[in-house]
Amino acid sequence: MDPFLHTLDNIHSIESTLDEELSYHYLSSFTNSSLLFYKYSYPDLLYSHVRTLVNEFTCFCSSILDFNSGRSYTSPVPLQVFRYLMLEDGSWSNYYSRYNNSGYVVEGAHWSNGLFYQVRQDSRQPFETYEVNLYIDSLTKTMYNFPEV
Repeated sequence: MDPFLHTLDNIHSIESTLDEELSYHYLSSFTNSSLLFYKYSYPDLLYSHVRTLVNEFTCFCSSILDFNSGRSYTSPVPLQVFRYLMLEDGSWSNYYSRYNNSGYVVEGAHWSNGLFYQVRQDSRQPFETYEVNLYIDSLTKTMYNFPEV
C-alpha cells in the first residue's frame, strides 16, 4: 500500500501528528461542531460499506485548503493524524504508555473537507473494529456523489 495514503486499512500503522491529549480534544471539538458535515457510521451501516466510503474519500476526494491562495487541493496526506486510548469512562489516556491502561484505541485523520476515525480493540493486527465514522462536507458529498444517509 502507498505510504502516502492514509486509509482505514493503514491508519493503525501511521504515526500520530498530535499527542494523546490533543487528539482527544481535537476529535471532541470536531464531533461537537460537525453539524454541517454528513456522517456515515458503522455499526449503523455495514462495515464494508463504510470502509469503502472512507477509502474512496481518502484516496480520491480528500483535500486541504491553502490559506495563502484560498484554493483547495486534493491531497492523500491529511492535516492531522490523531490517536489516543479511550478508557471505559470515556476519558483519554496515553496510547504508548509503559503502563498501558485497558481501553479502546481511537485513531483517524482530518482534512479540510472531512475526517474519519475508528474505535478498535487495543491489540496488534488483526484487531476487532467497534466503530467507524466518516464526516464529509456537503460540497464533497455533492461533487463526488456520495450516497444519502
